[in-house]
Amino acid sequence: MTTKITDRYFKYGGHKYFRVSAHEVNLCSYGQKRVPLGHTGYLDVSGRVNPRHLADEPIKVNVIDIDWDRVTNTDIGVTGGLTYQGVGVNASHAFSLNRARDAQLELVSFSIDENPLERVLNREANYVRRQMEEEGNDARIVSKTCVAMEARLADDLTVSTLSAADLDYAGSSLKVNIGTKVRNRSVVTLAPGTTFAYRLNRIRRWNGNRTRVEDLSLDYVD
Repeated sequence: MTTKITDRYFKYGGHKYFRVSAHEVNLCSYGQKRVPLGHTGYLDVSGRVNPRHLADEPIKVNVIDIDWDRVTNTDIGVTGGLTYQGVGVNASHAFSLNRARDAQLELVSFSIDENPLERVLNREANYVRRQMEEEGNDARIVSKTCVAMEARLADDLTVSTLSAADLDYAGSSLKVNIGTKVRNRSVVTLAPGTTFAYRLNRIRRWNGNRTRVEDLSLDYVD
């Protein structure tokens, strides 16, 4: 599929994913969507669903090829705090366009679908659900993140959906175990600083007393 990178969004599959403040978000971060006048929206992070609440839910994986030679430093924008994942255990490195080209980086998306996300909010993450109710119509939650990885690491993600056996937890971080073709197993930590772009969901419908999420909808850059 055709891709396009700007400092405000990442376009893939006809949709524009958020890039503003991407380094501050993670899978299932939540907060309020802010749209400053004349600027692209972003998530103002309030917190994150505990990764342990995702243990029984499928997390989908997709590898996205990027032609970095068609991307400029202006497109990338400020990358302070952004990292990419390499082969090894927690092998993260500072991201730059030159490194993206030299290391042949690919973007790997990690996502949770709407029905599983509803289950998490209704059965496990009660505090997060209450916070989102208080935040009103601007409340959003991250349902997909795109993470930069070395090609030889991304290529070893041979499954399209992660199971509990593929995941570990460390505090507020989610760790993905990857059985690689190279000598050692690799562990990728999904934590703030690893997200290149992200997708949001909003709560479209509550039950009558607003204690249960009944419907979520996707939210992309306009």
